[in-house]
Order: sequence, then C-alpha cells, then structure tokens
Amino acid sequence: MVADYYVLRDMWVVVEKGVKYVVVDVWGFRADGTEPVTGFQTRIPYDQYLIMSEADLDTFIQAKAAENENVLETSFKEAEQSEAETRNFNTMYLGNGTQPTWTKTSSFGNLAGLIAGSAKLVASGYPRTNDTDPDNGGGGVDVVTWKFSWAKADFSATGINQAVISIPSATSTSPILTGFNMTPFDKTSNDTLTIFVNHTYEGV
Repeated sequence: MVADYYVLRDMWVVVEKGVKYVVVDVWGFRADGTEPVTGFQTRIPYDQYLIMSEADLDTFIQAKAAENENVLETSFKEAEQSEAETRNFNTMYLGNGTQPTWTKTSSFGNLAGLIAGSAKLVASGYPRTNDTDPDNGGGGVDVVTWKFSWAKADFSATGINQAVISIPSATSTSPILTGFNMTPFDKTSNDTLTIFVNHTYEGV
C-alpha cells in the first residue's frame, strides 16, 4: 500500500451549475504519520450527504481510499517518475455508462459507455512535476500531473462519470495508466472541459 492509513482533512460545500455538493478532502499517511504521501478529493451530492450517518461517511471514504490505492499502485508499476512516459500513456477517454470497479488488472475494456469524440491527447508540456497551473490545486514537487482539455466543439455528452488514461487508438485489451469514476456531469456544445490527474510519488 502507498498509504498506511487515511484521514479526513477537510470538507466544504461547492455549487456547480446550480447543484450543491460536499467536497471531501482526504489525505493518506505513512504509518509514522510524519507526512502525507497521497490524497484525493471526492464530491457527495449535498442531499445525499444530509442523510448520511457518520458510519456511512466512514464507509464512503474507505471505499474511495481503496480506489485511490488501486490507481496509485497501477500508475507506479506502469509509469516512471519522469517527464516522458515509456508506454506512451498520453490519451484520456471519457465514459458515461455503469461505473466499473477499478482494479490493478483493469484495461481499456473496463471503461463503460465510451463517449464518441472524447479521446484527447495530454496537453503540451505534460505530464510534468510541480505543476503551477492555478486551476490545479493538487500539484507538488513529488506529484506528476497530467492535463487534458476539451474545446466546446470537441464533443457533447450527458452523465459523464468515468475516465481512463491509455494509449492512442486504444482497444478493449489496451493497458491503462489509470481509471477512475467521477460524480456525473454534462458537457454541452457551450462548455469547455479540463481534467487534471495528479499522482503522488513516495520517496521522491
């Protein structure tokens, strides 16, 4: 495991396109607790959060922490901590089907409901360490960041809820650097979209 235990660092409320969410900020620590080695943020619809018990929230965080561990373990095996990827994991694909359970053995075929036109090459200059883009709150000296940006005309879709980083022209058996689920959202022809993926490396 990358982190020996996870702690709830903070929570706050955000409103996006008129929908209220509770953002949950979680950090993962080594056993000695000296410094965080990973972390993630996830969102809970506000109405859902209001009816959650403390035990429900704890179960939710544990499940998200397990997903985070799977993502990190896969990325550490497949990517070198450098500015160039040896397997050319440079393309993100989006989906809006039934959300899968991501594991270390997941492949491109686990992405459900591939959205036509969503394939996007990583932005110029990425992946990079110590990202200083003001829209990315998760950059750091021991963090490798991938950035993907879609223009208004690239595609439109509803219920976007998952993504993978894989190789160009990926097929069902293609390997992935990472796969993850998201709170569903829509992208219309009037919307741009940017997604940052931050991977924290231990011992950098």
